[in-house]
Amino acid sequence: MNHSIILLLSLALIAGMLSPAYAQTLSDPVSVSISSDKSSYLFDDTAIIQGTVSKVIYIEKPYFQTEPILINISGPNYYQSVSLYPDTNLNYEMTLKLVQVLGIGEGVYHVSVTYAGVTTDTSFSVGHEIIQEQDQTDTTFSIQTEESEYFSGELVMFTGSTSEIIPFESMQFTVTDPNGKQIASGNLFTADGEFNTVIPVSSYNIIYGTYAITAQYSDQTSTTTFSIVEEIIEEIDVLVSDSMHFTLDASEYVIGDSLSISGIISNFDNNIYYQVVTLTFFSSDGTPVTFIGHPDDGNKSEKINVDFTSTAVPNSAGEFTTNVRIQPILFSEGDYVLNAKYGLLVESKTFSIVSEKYIPVSHVRTIIEKTNRISDDLISINTQEKIIEEQSVKPRVLSGSMMTMSKDAQSNVNLQVVSDSGICIIGQSDECLVSDSTRKPGQIFDVVNVDGLNLNVRYTGPDVRLEKFSILPESSTEFLPDTNWNVEVIKDDEISRFYYKITYKTLE
Repeated sequence: MNHSIILLLSLALIAGMLSPAYAQTLSDPVSVSISSDKSSYLFDDTAIIQGTVSKVIYIEKPYFQTEPILINISGPNYYQSVSLYPDTNLNYEMTLKLVQVLGIGEGVYHVSVTYAGVTTDTSFSVGHEIIQEQDQTDTTFSIQTEESEYFSGELVMFTGSTSEIIPFESMQFTVTDPNGKQIASGNLFTADGEFNTVIPVSSYNIIYGTYAITAQYSDQTSTTTFSIVEEIIEEIDVLVSDSMHFTLDASEYVIGDSLSISGIISNFDNNIYYQVVTLTFFSSDGTPVTFIGHPDDGNKSEKINVDFTSTAVPNSAGEFTTNVRIQPILFSEGDYVLNAKYGLLVESKTFSIVSEKYIPVSHVRTIIEKTNRISDDLISINTQEKIIEEQSVKPRVLSGSMMTMSKDAQSNVNLQVVSDSGICIIGQSDECLVSDSTRKPGQIFDVVNVDGLNLNVRYTGPDVRLEKFSILPESSTEFLPDTNWNVEVIKDDEISRFYYKITYKTLE
């Protein structure tokens, strides 16, 4: 019996020597808090675990020191223990890098903190970023050309759009001719989800037919086609751009004269890669003026007919001038057409070569007013005689363009143009005068009568992303009436942008 009491007293003495002795009594309650800055994290995030204690506790044995805060973190196949001390404000904090290569796995992690015999805990979750399935379904990528048909030598306007922008990712594209041969390729980057560029199609050894454009952006691919068709002579007079204009110093010349050309390109961008205006001469029947020359492959023994062309270089303001001598071998008496082209901009002028010159006639000046990026669905455009730059001018051409921002919505968004008297000129209703593309073999205009005036109406048709139209009098001596043209963009909640411009001519 005495031996048992002695043994118990010995064990109690040893336990007392091994257990920490607190300098402060624990009768005062100690509180400990713990939390994380978020309840859930993604891999590679940094979790911040923090909390407070109510007081500083000191231990006397085995030696005098501050009581440590013990933090245990456990999760899927993971365990970590951390010891730290409260700061002067009784706060503590630690960070944990949630990197998979450091052993962090997907799941729930439990955190417990123990201080002076008091324990509290919290938890957080770690996982992959969840991409909603609906977002994947809504991701779209598409490409298209401005027109379905082009003539040789024209620049093909090529655009694309994506609903999801991937940083540092480029859209790669290739262009193949009707024989399947690749003729162009490139890559484009985007900051707003839109891609655009122009594709030149050489007129030398041109292959008529259907060309294909294939584009890839990330893991999505889109394809579109366009056709190169033979040019119709009648289009020389009507393919006039409203954004580039030039004049000749006379209407009649004799052999040996110098033909002086001056013009201007509105909204000129001197960063565009084509920097020259190309001038081509045609006789009145549409035959190009040519001379005998050698092909580009350097075969001096072979001779071919080469188009007689000249160029003019615009200055920083878009103005250009040049002189072309009327060569006696190349030209003879008769009527000619001078065709000027700068990128997609085209304008033509006529002149005559005579045996004797007459007094030059004065030329009409052209002035353009533009209105851009209209998001409204109802637009009223007024055409009336006015004073611009101290000159009396009358409206000659009304042009409009409507861009549908999403290709998927292009069939749901369409233009309707109605005269002030209520006549539907362009639209999809049965009573509208023009409802389809006016570009057909042998023509690009439809002639319609509106309030007693014959009008040339050009329209791309409804099933294009860039829907365009132009309206001008059929007679070259008449002007648009003083009236309002009501343009409606028929849409629901789709996003569109409408642009229009009015071309004025000075009155002599």
